[in-house]
Amino acid sequence: MVWDGSLMIRACFSEDDMKLRRGACHDEYGFTGTLAAGTPGAAELPTLICRSVATAYPQTSRRMSDNGGAPLKKSDLVKWQDPECSYERVLRYNPETSRYEMDRPAPDCSDYTTP
Repeated sequence: MVWDGSLMIRACFSEDDMKLRRGACHDEYGFTGTLAAGTPGAAELPTLICRSVATAYPQTSRRMSDNGGAPLKKSDLVKWQDPECSYERVLRYNPETSRYEMDRPAPDCSDYTTP
């Protein structure tokens, strides 16, 4: 499970690029995860709560897309939180496998975690 990741990709290669992008010359992607103890239950080991937040800047940037060409608006110069990769999962200990297992699979968030 990935806990932290960040990527910065150069986006300006000329003066025209700088103008089109309003000086935002890097696309930035971030991913953070936290793990906390859940509410105590009858199980031998406590449940755990995994939360993640994935962001992109400018808000129109997507890692696997061509983000050039279209001029950025002033309103684009904010961080966007990806709703699919900003999630919460409950992990419960499974004594049969001797592992904690998620209540449902996590989405593929490799755009934020893989260089």
